[in-house]
Amino acid sequence: MPSTAEIVRRLPVPETDALTPAEIEAKVATNFGLSEVCEGRFTLDPACRTSDTPAVLIWGDSFAMHLVPALMHEVDGGLIQMTKSVCIPAIGVSVVTSEYPATWAERCVAFNDQVLDWLATQPSIQTVVVSSPLGLIFNDVYLRDGTVAQAPRPDLVADAMRNTAERVRAMGKQFVVVSPPPVTGEDIGQCLVQAALRDQSPGACDFPVTEIHRLSRMVLDFLEDLSAEVPVVSLEPLICNDTVCDTRIGETFLFRDTGHLSVEGARLLGRHHNLYGLIRHAARQ
Repeated sequence: MPSTAEIVRRLPVPETDALTPAEIEAKVATNFGLSEVCEGRFTLDPACRTSDTPAVLIWGDSFAMHLVPALMHEVDGGLIQMTKSVCIPAIGVSVVTSEYPATWAERCVAFNDQVLDWLATQPSIQTVVVSSPLGLIFNDVYLRDGTVAQAPRPDLVADAMRNTAERVRAMGKQFVVVSPPPVTGEDIGQCLVQAALRDQSPGACDFPVTEIHRLSRMVLDFLEDLSAEVPVVSLEPLICNDTVCDTRIGETFLFRDTGHLSVEGARLLGRHHNLYGLIRHAARQ
């Protein structure tokens, strides 16, 4: 599969004036998906859907949010967004740290229960798309009964993802995981900002595949293993070829920070790689 850069290089490139500092900063604005209203709690706010009878649910943390611009204009029947930052879209488990203590973990578990309970009452939803950076595979795992399994327990995370997929499938719906992008651990968004301010080449922040961070590679490998039982769409081949990962295509920043897609970057990936088509294909496997 050609990378995004290879596809876009074939397109006509309009002549544009240099970006202003304000335009550059706007490119790395927080990507909340449909609306900031959709972040942090279970809500049926109209701002968090594109249809009264949506066909697709986008469920997860901020890495589900950043997919919404890639899908919102592509989904026949519309979509609804249910997202809570840091909260993995898997039933019965949560991260638990000093920053996210047990009381927060309880709310994460409750949020996912609310989403699943609501989903069971929604015949219009045909496909559930989930995403997360899956940092939980490296952290202590909070369990529904209040106990904490000491890190690392990727087996518990895999079990929770499989159980969630089974619950969704039992409702007659499809379940697909979209991977996080491959990253280096550096702030790619700020690299892009500084490169644009200095009028450097669009490829100034691109990175070799060999520089994908070890933990990022572990997450991608975890999902590859999971894909034997749960459909997974990887963003890696949409961003990287065999040797280099793209961070900017023409005037479009793909990233806004260390790992999230920018609004415009998500739109470009969705449009030029037919991300929704890849999701539908994976769902049928």
